[in-house]
Amino acid sequence: KSTKVKLLKLTCCVFLVQIGLLLIGVTCFRYASSRPEPYPALQRLVNHVDRFLWSRFHLDSISVELEGDDVVGYLPSTSKVASDDATLDFCDPSAAKLIGALMFPLPPTPPPSYDVISKNNLQVTPGGSYRPPKCRARYKVAVIVPFRDRENHLKHLLSHLHPILQRQQIEYTIYVIRQVHGSLFNRAILMNIGFAQALLEDDYDCYIFHDVDLLLENDHCTYHCPKISDHDRSNPRHLSMSVDKFHYDEATKMEVFGGVSVFTKEQFLSVNGFSNLYWGWGAEDDDLFLRTWRRGYKIDRSETEKCTYRMIAHSHDGENPMS
Repeated sequence: KSTKVKLLKLTCCVFLVQIGLLLIGVTCFRYASSRPEPYPALQRLVNHVDRFLWSRFHLDSISVELEGDDVVGYLPSTSKVASDDATLDFCDPSAAKLIGALMFPLPPTPPPSYDVISKNNLQVTPGGSYRPPKCRARYKVAVIVPFRDRENHLKHLLSHLHPILQRQQIEYTIYVIRQVHGSLFNRAILMNIGFAQALLEDDYDCYIFHDVDLLLENDHCTYHCPKISDHDRSNPRHLSMSVDKFHYDEATKMEVFGGVSVFTKEQFLSVNGFSNLYWGWGAEDDDLFLRTWRRGYKIDRSETEKCTYRMIAHSHDGENPMS
């Protein structure tokens, strides 16, 4: 009799465990099916961008306290850039005054001041915007630069990049997204903030996500938007496959998607932007590659031979550990 009682108790326990597991399974399924996206980071950012912009992460304002200089390419203008002048013809690519291989000084050579950068780029309007004066640009792009505590790098980049984009006859605005000091660096969330801010300000053809320490070595590598490829679909571009620090080695970097990348608005929204979860150095670009791959895109690296970069030497920030 005692054996039957024990068997009955065991059967009841197994039944209760199965019921419990079933309830857990149903709860998990309902939670998973109720989530609109596996990566809701960008939606949250676009919907609540002001909360990020004016708290721990913000667009740094133009400040005379920095050096007493006029800062070119810092804060985007609050009003949208004027619409294209339809009376002008499109810019002729053959008329672009490109140089090819570029010679330029690097650290420890001091960078020019913001005042010098401004005087060397007189057609750049306050807020870091430019449009060709005598023709209609074929592309309007937003260049988004995440930044913290590398003032000299930023000056080198702005001094170098502004003239290149002007020679390429591109209409552009450079957004520098500065993270305040005192917390782990989050490159990804700064990129998302720049994208969200650019969406508010103008209708750009594409968005270039650009590290502050990479300088283009050849201006024949054009910062144009992704082109339509097979099946009437364009793919995101990866420009910085070849970097001097890594001996211009591309063979082992097919899954790397950091440095300088180019997305259309539709592409970036489709992959839901960068993940906001990567604090410290690294991994956010690998995550972006996986998001892009999952959406069926193929990374366009067709101009790798033209697009080589020199990285500004710097020591690793000890307060910014690897993710």
